[in-house]
Amino acid sequence: MPDAHHLDAVRPYACLSTAFDEPAWRDEAERSNAEPIPRALVLRIETSGDIERLLREIELVAPHFDRDRDVVAVHVEAAVVPSPARLGALLGSLERHFHFAPAGRAARSLGVGARRVRHGDFAAFAALGFVQVNFAAGSRDLDSALRGIAAARAQGVHRTGLEASLPATAESAGGPDLDAMIDAQPQQLALRLAGVPDGAAPIDTLATLATALHAGGYRDIGLDARPLAWLEEGPPRIAGVTGHSATPVPGQEVDLIGFGPGARARIGDAICENLADPDAWSAAIDAGRLPLWRGLTLDTEARLRTDVVGQWLRNGEIDIEAVERRYGIVFGEYFADALGRLEPCAREGLVSHMPSYVRATSRGRLMLRIMARCFDPPDPHR
Repeated sequence: MPDAHHLDAVRPYACLSTAFDEPAWRDEAERSNAEPIPRALVLRIETSGDIERLLREIELVAPHFDRDRDVVAVHVEAAVVPSPARLGALLGSLERHFHFAPAGRAARSLGVGARRVRHGDFAAFAALGFVQVNFAAGSRDLDSALRGIAAARAQGVHRTGLEASLPATAESAGGPDLDAMIDAQPQQLALRLAGVPDGAAPIDTLATLATALHAGGYRDIGLDARPLAWLEEGPPRIAGVTGHSATPVPGQEVDLIGFGPGARARIGDAICENLADPDAWSAAIDAGRLPLWRGLTLDTEARLRTDVVGQWLRNGEIDIEAVERRYGIVFGEYFADALGRLEPCAREGLVSHMPSYVRATSRGRLMLRIMARCFDPPDPHR
């Protein structure tokens, strides 16, 4: 198996710089607007309850994106869950300032803490068009999350998701907590292994969880369905997804725009991040400035590697011919080192490599994030 080391090309936030300023952000937005085929937009809002300033941030950001660009998804991550009325005001502002795709395509999802949402509000959230509510549960919040899933479903929310932690040993990971999660049947189930460093998930634990999830009706085990997963730190996840995620994963043709303190974005070839401190974010909004903290513009090497790894994490395979056409490379030569690192995985039946694709097997989908590290740029000190 490959080493569990970090990917600079996949995790470029390590290189984000405050030298990436508002003029650089505007330039990237203009370049993205100029794409011959308009890129769709995914909007992600990080809200701590300051709806008024979020509304003003939307007014500052929206004019930089052409109206021929469809919003295909909105996700609200609510550290403090707004009332339905306030949430409705937020969505109304987005609809006034951006062009939304037809209702059947513009999915809306809401992320809440298991204990931070009133169960009586789910019907109102469904009426606002939220098709999915995702619950985040700490070790003491699982019962609250499971009750929330049942309440949301009863009140007309079509899809639910659950993110929770489990112990890292095979014996305890397959215990009653996991059984309770599977019995609740959230459409999307994302599990964290408590206390496990990035890339160090025990194989026997992964196998135990994968077997239990598969037996519970989950498929695509191991796929990471988060937008721009390389922007997020944290332990590896195992995701069991039935059907398709309500929030599409941005690829080359989709830009992700973030609003709120600490929100991250991918606009054209730029990755950027808002001021994380709520007071600093508020002060920038009050001064009529974009609350930009730092960012970077990806060079050709980083674009290539983020494209390849993004395909891998989204789909469990890489379209070699498409990558060669887009970047003018010979895949086998450019990624010779990566393919060499994948050889042990191929011998273990985790991945297959053909002239037109590299594809994870059904067993290999459990290890997508680990195998993604094979596409790390070659270490010059080796």
